[in-house]
Amino acid sequence: MKNLLIYLVINLTMVVAFADHHESSSISEVEYTVKSFNKSYAANDVEGYFKNFDLDAILYFYGNRWEVPIYHAYWKDYVTQEGGAVEEIIISDMRIKVLSDNNVAVATYFVENHSRSPEGDISEEKAYETDVLQKINGEW
Repeated sequence: MKNLLIYLVINLTMVVAFADHHESSSISEVEYTVKSFNKSYAANDVEGYFKNFDLDAILYFYGNRWEVPIYHAYWKDYVTQEGGAVEEIIISDMRIKVLSDNNVAVATYFVENHSRSPEGDISEEKAYETDVLQKINGEW
């Protein structure tokens, strides 16, 4: 009986250690993905930014829901046709929670967005962003 108890404790310890390592790896991957996503936004790389969206994503900006294709068309026009641009993005206080299956994660963070309107006016917005990511075919 004593040997069985020792065996169970060792196995449980190994499972917990593996799970912690796997979650830690997922957190690093999600952090990289979120930073890359925001880097594309800050660089006004419209297609690089939108490649991260699922077409069924739920977006909420300025008190309204946006469908991804409508937001994509709006943002592409704003950056390429109208001359608006993001000047700088500052991310802080990022927290990431990976769910138990390591295939879904929630990243929350503060974001400061400094943008230039087509008329040249600079605006600063502060927001709290929540991103939900799903790992599909090994990629977040």
